[in-house]
Amino acid sequence: MNDPKKLYEDLSLESVYDEKGVRTLWKDMTSKNKMEQLQKISSAMLSATNFVYNGEAAEDTGNRNVSVCDILEKEMYSLAIQAKVITSEFYTFIETKDKTLDPVNLSCRSRITKDGYLEISWSRLEFFSANGKNYKKSTRLTKGASSFSYPMKTFEKLPSWAKDKVIGFEKKFSVLREKANALSKCRRQIENYKKLAEKSLN
Repeated sequence: MNDPKKLYEDLSLESVYDEKGVRTLWKDMTSKNKMEQLQKISSAMLSATNFVYNGEAAEDTGNRNVSVCDILEKEMYSLAIQAKVITSEFYTFIETKDKTLDPVNLSCRSRITKDGYLEISWSRLEFFSANGKNYKKSTRLTKGASSFSYPMKTFEKLPSWAKDKVIGFEKKFSVLREKANALSKCRRQIENYKKLAEKSLN
């Protein structure tokens, strides 16, 4: 059975993000290294997809006979794996489009933060030229703290061929954000209980 944390770390090989959060692949790598990276990505994505769609993500929790904190951490990474798969599906969708169709100037990112929280965000991409060079600017979009979903106005200007599909991805992300929020609340309560228990021993 896959360890969600290890599987998530393997899956994170799929993308490299620059300082502005823009997704790039295999920057400054030799052809041999690119092929090795591609093999790792393919293997990790296959494992992650099986994890999500063949039931392991749901079964894993019941099969773990470990501490509550470990269960919560593994569940958070399980959600992160699902988010990575959806993120990959989004990029596959827009990168394999017909060249004659209008582009989708959005990027999405899913990650586990240093504090152990699941973050799933959208950014708007802008392309411009200056001094004979082409540039890409990424602006992170605001979701709002009171909701697990981005407002629908975020996607109003998307090309008609992609709008419904991208909104579908966001709806899946919304479910994962809500689950991650519930796990975070559980973890905070457990941490608070541990502090109270330790205090009572003094």
